[in-house]
Amino acid sequence: VNLTMIILKKVVFFASIILIGWKGVPAIMRWLSPLRVSESIVSAALIICFSFAYFGELLGIAGIIGAFAAGIAISQTNYKHEVEKKVEPIAYAMFVPVFFVSIGMNITFDGIGNQIWFILALTVIAVLTKLIGCGFGARMTGFDA
Repeated sequence: VNLTMIILKKVVFFASIILIGWKGVPAIMRWLSPLRVSESIVSAALIICFSFAYFGELLGIAGIIGAFAAGIAISQTNYKHEVEKKVEPIAYAMFVPVFFVSIGMNITFDGIGNQIWFILALTVIAVLTKLIGCGFGARMTGFDA
């Protein structure tokens, strides 16, 4: 694997995404907004998202990075709230469950028996520090615990 080529691909990806996200996405959204086609802005946002993700994958960068960059670009437009309102139900009905299923399928419990006491101790410490931190914060702001 050629390190120079990897770095070059990443530079090309991020330079392209920044340029397209900064200039191209707002122009596309403005151009489509007057159309009387139902949901043209939301359709454009999804196309931009999938395009950025695909471009990232082509250059060896995780598609989720491209999709994240598309979200940042779309959030800088005047159509952020419209897109968010329309895409959120789709995301929670389809994409979020698929994401968690794919993450769950990659989890293995090999060797967990060797670490059970460490895991339990870490869990107890996490719960206690959250309770103490929240209790301290509540007292500082005048709430009775």
